[in-house]
Amino acid sequence: MTLRLLQIEDSQDDADLVCNALEAGGFAIEAHRIESEAEMIVALRQGGWNLIICDYSLQQFSAQRALDILSDWGQEVPFIITSNMVCEEVAAVLTRSGATNFTMKSNLEQLPGVVKLELRKCAAHKGHHMATTALQESEARYRMIAANLPGMVYQSLVLRDGDIWFLYVSDQCKPLLGIEAEMLKESSAHLFDLVVPEDRASLHQMYSNILNGQATVNWEGRFRIPSYQDIKWINIRANNREMPSGGILSDGIMSNITKNRTLQLDLMRSQEQLRELSSHLQFAKEQERARIARELHDDLGSTLTAIKIDLMRLRGGLPAERADLAQKIDSASSLLDHAMDTVRNVSQSLRPGILDYGLQAAIEWQTQEFEERLGITCELHCHADIVSLDADASTALFRIFQETLTNISKHANATKVIVTLIGDDEMVLLEVEDNGHGIATRDMDKVGSFGIRNMRERVGALGGEIEIEGNVDRGTRVCVTIPLPSAIIESDQADTQQMLF
Repeated sequence: MTLRLLQIEDSQDDADLVCNALEAGGFAIEAHRIESEAEMIVALRQGGWNLIICDYSLQQFSAQRALDILSDWGQEVPFIITSNMVCEEVAAVLTRSGATNFTMKSNLEQLPGVVKLELRKCAAHKGHHMATTALQESEARYRMIAANLPGMVYQSLVLRDGDIWFLYVSDQCKPLLGIEAEMLKESSAHLFDLVVPEDRASLHQMYSNILNGQATVNWEGRFRIPSYQDIKWINIRANNREMPSGGILSDGIMSNITKNRTLQLDLMRSQEQLRELSSHLQFAKEQERARIARELHDDLGSTLTAIKIDLMRLRGGLPAERADLAQKIDSASSLLDHAMDTVRNVSQSLRPGILDYGLQAAIEWQTQEFEERLGITCELHCHADIVSLDADASTALFRIFQETLTNISKHANATKVIVTLIGDDEMVLLEVEDNGHGIATRDMDKVGSFGIRNMRERVGALGGEIEIEGNVDRGTRVCVTIPLPSAIIESDQADTQQMLF
């Protein structure tokens, strides 16, 4: 590399001595000598100098003025002064002005070493300056990104003794939490003071999880913001890594999710209302079915029976010679028998009377009827009597069972069905398995699959769960679990307890 040297020297002989000394020290020199202020300005405007060597004793110029000009131009170039004699006071003044080193003209053999030292120092200074500038630019970009994120960016240190220190908090702290970022840096207690009492335990648990090595956390809770007289739902997401000191460094973002949470709660309320409406409609439909079934059985059935009795009396009172009338009465009696069978079948399909004897009896009856009607082998396993299931739940489970058998008869092509009914003090389980063609996943949610959708609605209205599994080789399994009223009450109490603590 060629060293571009700017020499401020009014003696060509002295300038040549300096160049010779540098070349003897291993430098390739491209030197340019100047003597005046104007020439220096032209040279600095040209730029690209690696080194400036200035004679202290000049007739038309001075080292001090040269340093002032170099400072005005803002160029960082090593500035070495050569002289026959410089006192300590002058050297101190020149050093404060920007001179980097001094060399005696009578000892120029030391100049190459001085130049190498100053070039290394200049390179190190430039590298430090570039690194500092890059860091400042990086911090500026980070702050700009943090300021435009929809939330408060933070970095905290979680210590093993439970202390939490916020090392960095973005400017979004005030809009989000209503407190200054410096307050949060001073004490993390300000954060916990804003959390509503019901949610503080879960926030403490989040930090416990961080200390236990959880790499990522995701927490939601309510903050009471006194300055805004408002309660916000805040989401905290953070990535955590252990430090050599033993603490956990947590980088995260806090976001206001109040709007999303409100929409979610509204959607849940809407779904609950739809579920209640669906349950009410199902209940009303079952009530109407029961009413129609009773009217068919009691009114129409008794009327047809009375007509049948009257026809039989009329038939018995006919003279023997009126065989034609007897034949007509027998024909009408056969029609009445058919009508009575139809009424009985319609009444049973609307609401089987066997349901009045309980769910188990109804399941046993339906299983036997299905086996006799379709010739499909059925195994029934009842492991307990269900006594605490109310009439509506029993009817709903029975309808689900009927829908399951209907699907088997239509689509499964099965030869065997296994029905299991289990009940205890907490729940009722109904499981139906067949060995036919298993239902495909895509068929469960396809448009028009109202049977399965109706089953899910019935189970949801009862607070239960339904599981439908299909396998091409092993058939279909439908499992319905319904909690009993006492279990539902205990579950609600447990949920409330969890929300409070």
